[in-house]
Amino acid sequence: MSSLPATVLPCCVGGLLAPSGDGDDRGVWLAAKPAEHSRICWAAAIGRARNEYPQASLEQLPAAAVRVLADGQCLCRRQRGHTRGRRQI
Repeated sequence: MSSLPATVLPCCVGGLLAPSGDGDDRGVWLAAKPAEHSRICWAAAIGRARNEYPQASLEQLPAAAVRVLADGQCLCRRQRGHTRGRRQI
């Protein structure tokens, strides 16, 4: 837990999200996640966007992650080939 005050962050898709500042910003990231991508793929795209666009603010990161995913080299597409034909538990 952080001792920073909780703030309300606007999301790039519109609307206000739950208070942030306690270290749990999943609402910001998941609100803008495209439906065709998994949470793991989206989290990896957020990480890649943070590395590729270090000057991007918290509100701009989801839009930057969408640009990162635009090339089609996302994790969930690569994982689909590895799990094809395997029995899922």
